[in-house]
This record gives sequence, structure tokens and C-alpha cells, in this order.
Amino acid sequence: MKTFLATLLFALSAQAFNVTPYKTPLAFLATRYRAFHTCNCLYVMKMNQDYCTNYSKVEPQIFTINIDAANKSVSSGIMGMDFKPSVAKFVSDRVGCAIVNQ
Repeated sequence: MKTFLATLLFALSAQAFNVTPYKTPLAFLATRYRAFHTCNCLYVMKMNQDYCTNYSKVEPQIFTINIDAANKSVSSGIMGMDFKPSVAKFVSDRVGCAIVNQ
């Protein structure tokens, strides 16, 4: 009963304050998060690849990660979906990595 009342209260308060959902899909944000943090882990913190891919894991584990060591960039996408991957590229030691708009 408490769960029902809490859910009802939340729903009513969301409507009362005119809360709208995110305009950016959460999967898109998760791919950017994974690319950015993996890139910083590899090229700023200088950790190994196994550590960095575990460091930036996002649940559920449906996200792919591709590391391009030659260009110091990391891309992250979603398995099985025709979804434009997010790319983070190392800029410098002072700046770190930045998301690249494609």
C-alpha cells in the first residue's frame, strides 16, 4: 500500500509541476558517457585497456566500445542497432578528451 501511495504521489507531483521527460534519449547519453570516460581513463589517467573498459561499463551491457590507439579516440555504440556511435578524442594532457560531433 505504501508503494502504491508513493507512486501515486510522485505521479501527481510530476503533473503538478509539469515535469517533462528528457529530450535526449538516455541510450545516446550512455554512449557518450562510455566513450568519454574510457578515453580519459586510457589517455589521461594512462590505465590499461581492461581496466578502462570495466571502469566505464554502463548497465545494461548492450553498449559496444572501439578503441583506436593510433588516433587516440574511443567510440561507443549500441549492439544490434543502427545507431550513430559517440566518439571521444584525446585533445591534450591539460584538456583531456572531448566528444567529437560527427
